[in-house]
Amino acid sequence: MIDRGIDAFDDFAARYRKPISILAGIWFVISWASSARFISLPAIPFLTGKWGMIASSMFIGLWWGFINPRIVKRRAQRPGTGSNNSEVTNG
Repeated sequence: MIDRGIDAFDDFAARYRKPISILAGIWFVISWASSARFISLPAIPFLTGKWGMIASSMFIGLWWGFINPRIVKRRAQRPGTGSNNSEVTNG
């Protein structure tokens, strides 16, 4: 049962790997630029200020350091989805 849930998440994350990576990068850059006062934005929770920097940095770290590599490994281990079927291994 848990494998079906993991496989469903794996399929979702593999399908939307590039948009997730691009949006996470944009979120990271905007939150840090806003905090450094390079750009001026209104106070938006989890986008600007200290919590925006923390949240975006944690998401980037989790995505690239933990979740994405595990997805690539699991996808290579699943029957019928060998490593030659995934278009990009690092995003």
